[in-house]
Amino acid sequence: MYVVTRTGYVLLSSILGLSACAIVPKYETITSTAATTSPLGGTALQLQTTLAAISSVSIVEMSGSVTHNTGRIAIDDGTYLLVDPNGFNINGRVTDGMNTGTRIDGLGTAVFANTYDYVLPFAYSYPSGALTTVTGGMAGFVTRTADVPTAGSAQYFGESFVETASTNGATAFSYYGGISIVDVDFAAGSVDVTMGFFNNIQQNGIATIAPIDAVSGTGMTIVGASFFGGSWVTLKGGVVVNITGPGTAVSAGGDFYGYDSAISAPDEVGGVFVMDGSNGLVYGMFVAD
Repeated sequence: MYVVTRTGYVLLSSILGLSACAIVPKYETITSTAATTSPLGGTALQLQTTLAAISSVSIVEMSGSVTHNTGRIAIDDGTYLLVDPNGFNINGRVTDGMNTGTRIDGLGTAVFANTYDYVLPFAYSYPSGALTTVTGGMAGFVTRTADVPTAGSAQYFGESFVETASTNGATAFSYYGGISIVDVDFAAGSVDVTMGFFNNIQQNGIATIAPIDAVSGTGMTIVGASFFGGSWVTLKGGVVVNITGPGTAVSAGGDFYGYDSAISAPDEVGGVFVMDGSNGLVYGMFVAD
């Protein structure tokens, strides 16, 4: 599900004297039952909400672990640590007795239809005083920095989900079933993301035609196995449309996950973004392999 250019790979291998017998990095998959524990990492959106509207959206780094042979999962957004000693149940959920974490790619919803080897789209919520905190994004087995190439490029294809909201919460749009195209230039240390072709657009739960049909992020900077920043725009029919208004602040981040020995590069990629302006919010998430 990806197209890879190997510019620099053969030359680099020759210089370093690597052979076909070189040790391939080992990563356990999400479904592994090996008697080992893998560290969990990733990037997510954190929403502070009331019954009427979203009060704020920010980006947080996830941490935690998965013990593969028991299923135990611990996932932490920096504010709340959710631990389930038994892992996912048959409905794709984990719980610690009070809160529920949902594997949103595995419930037959329109959010994410596919499953992935090393990254898990997720969401969970918990009370925060008078507000409710909802944290959702990507968590998985982040590629080790040493396994992220510094030459060549890769293109990953996958899924995306976007939501928009005005400042008063009256005009909320949800964009389901979108595709994502992630272009990575390892040599330049940059990532570009395109999200669009949404097959289900709703306004407050009712199917509708929305003011945008795509989101584009360019020039995100790779640091280690993560990437962040970049220039982000919303589009309609290929034309830039600013729906968040003046003074829009943009935050974006993501990570590489696992490893594919066939391309000598990370196997999967996922991330989130938020655009926050005087007229409202646009935020979303993407995952691809």
